[in-house]
Amino acid sequence: LAYNELALRKRRLAAAIVIQNFGRYVLARNVAKLARAHIRRQQRLIQQSLLRLADNLVLRVFTAWYQHIRVMRHVQFLAGKSHKHTVRLLFHRWKQNAIIV
Repeated sequence: LAYNELALRKRRLAAAIVIQNFGRYVLARNVAKLARAHIRRQQRLIQQSLLRLADNLVLRVFTAWYQHIRVMRHVQFLAGKSHKHTVRLLFHRWKQNAIIV
């Protein structure tokens, strides 16, 4: 009787260990899948942020270029044809000094 009871306990213990190992396997697989999905989601958000920053930079460059051209045309109009080169040169020097400051 004691031998049969000991053998039954050993079989139940082995079965419990198998079930626990399978449970750990399933949990580990799900955690890995969720971690990969989280990493993909984070990478997608980073990529979208970088694209937004790049778009914003392009917009700022075009806006600055448009402003510069508009001011240059206004300066050229006010300076007249005879002093156009001198006024443009002075304006460029002023702009470079303004950027440094």
